[in-house]
Parts: sequence; C-alpha cells; structure tokens
Amino acid sequence: MLIHAVQRRRENQLRAMFRAQGAVSPATARSARDLPAVDSASFDKLLRAGVIREGTPGTYYLYDPAPQTFQLVRMVFIYAVIILLPVGIIQFCGSAP
Repeated sequence: MLIHAVQRRRENQLRAMFRAQGAVSPATARSARDLPAVDSASFDKLLRAGVIREGTPGTYYLYDPAPQTFQLVRMVFIYAVIILLPVGIIQFCGSAP
C-alpha cells in the first residue's frame, strides 16, 4: 500500500511539473532536456497510459483532460461496493435453510 501511495505521489508531482512548465498541449510541448529530472518509471507509466503524450518527435506534454473523471469513477466504484456488499451478505445469509 505504501509503494502505491509513493507511486501516486510521484505521478502527481510529474503532472504538476508539466503544468508548471506549461507543457499541456501539442503546441506547448517541451523537450526532455527542457523538463527537470523526472522519475523515469512514473514517466513511462503515464506515457503508456496516454496521460503524457508525444507532440513533435522528442517533445512531450500532459494530456489530462478531466482528472475529476477518474475520481468520479473511483467514487462510483466505492459506493457500488458499499451498497452491493451488504446486499450480497444479506442475500447469502438469508438463503440458508
């Protein structure tokens, strides 16, 4: 769990760095030399996920259209589990002979 939290923190720092550098669109993409030293594992993960995209060859920008969307999906999942888990337990316990 701690490793996941550290990884998420690094990814958030990387997003913040791209925003601070203004690398938020293909037109404002920055080359790797223009960006401060970054955690390569976090960079590669966000690149594979499409959060960081390549503009012109060798330049990168942050593509994060709606971070709230991810939070919304997570909250819906959590509420679904909170609601469905007790219903499942009641159904399971209620069906015993």
